[in-house]
Amino acid sequence: MEVPIHHAAGVKRFLETLVHGLDAWGLHAPMGFLDQCLKYYALIEEWNRVFRLVGHRNPEDVAVNLFLDSLAPAPYIPEGAQLLDVGSGAGFPGLVLRLFRPDLQVTLVDATRKKVNFLKQVRLELGLSGLQALQCRLGKEACGQLRARTYDAAISKALGSMNLLVNLAGPYLKPGGSFIVMKGPGGLDEPTDSLPGAVITVPYALPEGGGKRTLAMLSP
Repeated sequence: MEVPIHHAAGVKRFLETLVHGLDAWGLHAPMGFLDQCLKYYALIEEWNRVFRLVGHRNPEDVAVNLFLDSLAPAPYIPEGAQLLDVGSGAGFPGLVLRLFRPDLQVTLVDATRKKVNFLKQVRLELGLSGLQALQCRLGKEACGQLRARTYDAAISKALGSMNLLVNLAGPYLKPGGSFIVMKGPGGLDEPTDSLPGAVITVPYALPEGGGKRTLAMLSP
């Protein structure tokens, strides 16, 4: 992959951090994963000069807090699942999960046009199948390209609320579909008595000193 000279140092730091993190978690990346992540990272850097796609600017922070963190839910998503990522933003966690798990069929949904345009550009330049990006504000407008009772799981890093994810994504999940919310170290800090099942929380620590996080999972 050719990288402009002024980006070379940052790309190297990003790649080294990503590789170290994968090793620390004992994760074996599929063929082509690292190259795809490099291209994805380069596109983030390019678009971030014009649009604020992500708040993290440091290559190490992007590798740990965005890319590696997105892989934490991977073991909890069924093989061959149809996955709905609500509030995907610049593609986290859904796009990274698709790169790491080629068996998944992933739909990325975000309300912001520029972010959806970015996601479509990533899909085009990486030549990804099994991935679509839709502009839609779930719960506020009809999203005609989403079919009811289609998805096996819904996930969100942006929402931070299990109740909100269930309300927004619930109509699109198959019966028995699961919900995953990515949270900080405090876990799920909201009422759960109205949810259609018990919530399981799984704490984890990001590699490279990235701090503590929590997965909150619900399977009705």
